[in-house]
Amino acid sequence: MKKLFTLILLIYASAASAQWSDVNNQFFDSLHMPVSIVTNVQKNPIIVQSYPDGGYFVIWEDDRNVAVTNTDIYAQKYDKTGKRLWADNGVPVSNGPYREQYTLSSNQDYRNRSVAATDSAGGFYIAYYDDSVTNYSWYRMCVQHMKSNGNAVFGAAGFIAAQSVPNNGSTFSAPFLIADGNKGFYLSYVQTYSNDYVEVYDYRDENGTMKLYGGGKV
Repeated sequence: MKKLFTLILLIYASAASAQWSDVNNQFFDSLHMPVSIVTNVQKNPIIVQSYPDGGYFVIWEDDRNVAVTNTDIYAQKYDKTGKRLWADNGVPVSNGPYREQYTLSSNQDYRNRSVAATDSAGGFYIAYYDDSVTNYSWYRMCVQHMKSNGNAVFGAAGFIAAQSVPNNGSTFSAPFLIADGNKGFYLSYVQTYSNDYVEVYDYRDENGTMKLYGGGKV
């Protein structure tokens, strides 16, 4: 079933420059702003404010190419007046050959966790896990850096922060990401191998290379 994916944001904008479909806080169906109207399901949206330009990112899990790449992650950027800045229906954040998602498989409310944060340059970082095997065990913890122009810095699956090694069988899940105040981010996740271990690291993308600034098991 196709679900119409729309955007509702409560912000102030002048009447002369506003692009929001509804600036009166009267959200009727005809006044919603479509974010993505492609086939299949778009789900689990999150909103992250852009810094320093004051815009907004809308990020979601997307099944438009489910037959080829399974679930992917897409995003759209709006400026502070509501003008769309990236391509119609969003741009791919991660569209590797396996399933990428930031929501948990349980019924936890994903909105209680932070998985994306500003890069302090008009773009954002986001953490998610990737099915690197076909039985849908979450083997890899990945991060993508989206630039202000809508381009992804790393490959289709993103930067791989952690993955299982041969004969290990570890899985990585429960991503959590926040900005570090220095154009980088703190990343935490759970490593499961016999027991569960929480790991936390500090990273920053420096000209296309992800630099590690410390961290380890908590």
